Amino acid sequence: MKNNLLLVFLALACIASVAYSGTITANSNDAPDIYQLRKELVRAVNNKCLLAAGLKYNATDSKKLETVNTITTVHTGVLNSVAAVSSFTLSATTPTIPTGYRAYIVVGVDSSDVFSTVHGQPVLYDHQLTMPLLAEGIAPVGLIKVVSASATFTPGTTGLDSASHTITISNLHSIPLSLTVKQR
Repeated sequence: MKNNLLLVFLALACIASVAYSGTITANSNDAPDIYQLRKELVRAVNNKCLLAAGLKYNATDSKKLETVNTITTVHTGVLNSVAAVSSFTLSATTPTIPTGYRAYIVVGVDSSDVFSTVHGQPVLYDHQLTMPLLAEGIAPVGLIKVVSASATFTPGTTGLDSASHTITISNLHSIPLSLTVKQR
């Protein structure tokens, strides 16, 4: 009993230290902000990718993505094995990124092994970038940063190897938490 109580106390102390270890916005004591932070903490714990997916653009159709590795994901606390996928398209609801703007695109997979993407708002500068949230039950597997240098980026139409854009593709374990919760 004492060991369980100690573990609970340590877990709460770790969560509190992570949650309050940075700059908190002036409005962070508002109930909606606290609710948003709690929601993000639950999503980060419940939905994650345990192995690197090896996310990259498809060699034969650079408008699409693929994963190289079989991965283990967690969806609302349940483990799931996801086989490598040779081709999937960015979600149709993803907006364009105008010339001179940049945005994040988060790639996730659900418990039925269906891949999807969520697009952040296009912004002018890197310090304005915000990480879009995936719905509960979708584990993040990758992050794409698109900087539109000399042409508009249209997901599903523009190739991910386009010379008119700087595109960085990274693997994700979970969505990084934000202490500026108003940004999301």
